[in-house]
Amino acid sequence: MSWPKRYAAGAPTAGTFYLLGRITDDGIIIVCEGAATGATLHRETRHAVACAMDAGNLLAVCRALRARYPLADIVAAADDDRDTTGNPGRKAATAAAGAVGGRVAFPELCRACRCTDFNDQSACERRRGAA
Repeated sequence: MSWPKRYAAGAPTAGTFYLLGRITDDGIIIVCEGAATGATLHRETRHAVACAMDAGNLLAVCRALRARYPLADIVAAADDDRDTTGNPGRKAATAAAGAVGGRVAFPELCRACRCTDFNDQSACERRRGAA
């Protein structure tokens, strides 16, 4: 089930993020769209993860992190919105990584389900492993 994102009226969101882990000056920072994806990425990598909360905020978050951590390895973890025209998740993550000299990572999705991100990929792999 997908829950709508409800931001406080008038609250600034551009460049803000939910942080999992601890950022170091020259460490790896993974930037992703949502909190569930961020939790999965942090659990599986132990790297700091900045959850931008939507594709439209990835660029602003990557820029804010680059300004504060110029030596960090920034990795934009893309959602693969393969069933959405223009694939906004891949497009936004690729642009954000490119703008800050970072890298982009894409989930390896199966064709049997409607997975779109690293959290979905992890859940799908657990289901297939249990079968």
